[in-house]
Order: sequence, then structure tokens, then C-alpha cells
Amino acid sequence: GDPKGDGTGGCSIYGLIDSVEKSTIDVTNSRKRFIKSLYETRELGHYERRKKGVVLASEMGGVLDTVGSQFIITLENGEGMAIDGLNMRGLSLGTVVEDDTGVLDKINALYCDSECRPYTDVRLVRALVLHDPFDDPVGMKLVFNQFGVNEER
Repeated sequence: GDPKGDGTGGCSIYGLIDSVEKSTIDVTNSRKRFIKSLYETRELGHYERRKKGVVLASEMGGVLDTVGSQFIITLENGEGMAIDGLNMRGLSLGTVVEDDTGVLDKINALYCDSECRPYTDVRLVRALVLHDPFDDPVGMKLVFNQFGVNEER
């Protein structure tokens, strides 16, 4: 999401591919760092804004063309919950299918500061994609090779 922890975010996969192709270390300098909002994002529907487990990438501060690597996972269902009431555009990425440990409820129960940031770091250690309807972008294999990722997993 935000590798530096300063709110500037990371970059989209297209920026990562661009930096690997150009052998650039700092991905924040890539012209392809962000996904173009007008083509990929949309206003979120009423149901999506009130549903637990929705995963979406959002524009940074509502600024067009700033969808990068930051994402939101909604933690509760219902009116006034999740992101209900927020007028935002986003790129819907999928849904969290919980296991019997109730991971979303555990995250939702964390104590937070006055800016709603949890006092405890939350890290995603593993995520499984059950269905990926999208083709990998051109250049993805370069990224896998650069970072030693086993693409079969």
C-alpha cells in the first residue's frame, strides 16, 4: 500500500513493470506509476459501499489518475458502515472470503488513534486469489524474474 509510510503510496503494476524495464530503482519516478482513473475507476454502488470484505483501490485524496498500490478492505456490513457515505471513485478488485478465524473482525476490533489508524501494524502475510479473470500485463514476467517470484504459486 504505502511502502514509505508517508501517505505517498506505492505504484501500480504498470509503474513496477516500467521501472524494471528501465532499470530504475525509484518507482515513484515512473510516468506509469498510477492507473488512469477515467478508464479504470468508477463511482462505487450503494451496495458496495455497505458490504463487508470489499477490496478496492482508491484514488489518493480524490485526485484523478492516482490509483497506485494503496487499497481498502471494508470491515463491516450495513448502513453507516464500511465506506457508506463516502463519495469516492475506486477500482473494485474483489472480495475477501473469510476463513473460520474471522480475520476481518479481528482487524475491525483493533484499537485506533484519533485518525483511525490502528496502534498495531496490520500486515498481509498471505493472500490467495481464487479467481483471476484478467490476463497478466505485458512485462509481468520481467517483474517476476527481477524479484524472484515463482509465478506458479
